[in-house]
Amino acid sequence: PLSFDCDDAGKNFIFFLDASDPSGGDVSCQINVSVIDTLDPVVVGADQTIVLDDQGMASVDSAAIVVSATDNCEVVEVTFSRSLDFTCEDIGDNEVTITAIDPSGNTGTTTVTVTVEFEQPQLACVGELNLTLNEA
Repeated sequence: PLSFDCDDAGKNFIFFLDASDPSGGDVSCQINVSVIDTLDPVVVGADQTIVLDDQGMASVDSAAIVVSATDNCEVVEVTFSRSLDFTCEDIGDNEVTITAIDPSGNTGTTTVTVTVEFEQPQLACVGELNLTLNEA
């Protein structure tokens, strides 16, 4: 073959017959073609805003946070820099790095923001209460 694609990654052995002499001797040479993928995947993410439930928990769906992960070869793995489960400790903006890895080990990353909100009153998120007792 004279053209290669991702399925041909690695060494490929190709034999070409170069010449033959009048006495019937053939000369051939072996050519090794190495197909190397050096292109990083492209990852597109989407910022998300989530609201904690009454237990102070919420999750982001990975399909919502990753818009696309494309590569000249197929992307085989997408990972996140942290869990996509959030609690009261995460109220506010949280950065999440998305990494896509292709079969050749090339990586592409993007960072999105997950904003964690809560509906007031959210008693599950209260860490401390100060009460003052009156004489009664």
